[in-house]
Amino acid sequence: MNKIMVICLLLYATFLPSISYGAKGDAAQKFYGKNIATVEKIWGKSNILSDNTSLPTKYALIDIDGDGRQELYLRNENNGDGGLFCSGGDKIRSITFEMYKSVIYFYGNKIECGGGMGTGVICYDGYELKNSKVKEKFSLDREFSFNAQGQPTVKEFYNKKENGAHEFEAKKFFAKNIDWQILKDKVKWYDYNGLKLSN
Repeated sequence: MNKIMVICLLLYATFLPSISYGAKGDAAQKFYGKNIATVEKIWGKSNILSDNTSLPTKYALIDIDGDGRQELYLRNENNGDGGLFCSGGDKIRSITFEMYKSVIYFYGNKIECGGGMGTGVICYDGYELKNSKVKEKFSLDREFSFNAQGQPTVKEFYNKKENGAHEFEAKKFFAKNIDWQILKDKVKWYDYNGLKLSN
């Protein structure tokens, strides 16, 4: 009986979403530190953040898609703003941003960011990473309302953002059986000033 339980636990752990962490002082830290002006410029141009003039307070390095190149995750704990960046092709690009109304989730090489907009609508953007670049982009909007009988109803709108409304692919991406994990709770954080000093 004990052997069966051990095997089941090992199988369960094998298929959990996982990310690998960057150590302080590694090549990714030096790369992002060297290009910190570009990172801060992208951060400052975001129209998602609640305060894009306030710089991050901490950072994490994580390899989300398992290609050996780490993505950069920034957060400002004072206002809940955050941003995720990748470096495929040695060019820094933003993947997505979060603020106090939204959260970044991950599962395998998938990233999802979304939350309530305060109008009965919840919006999600989804990103599939490959080779430290965004391979696919998807969106899901959920509209909550009440019908004539006063019963709550939900309408869902799926879209593949790059090439039109490929609803099937978007539904597969946002499948309800996926156990999305909150990214900020699964990473090792370091002080942002340490990243700036590593260039």
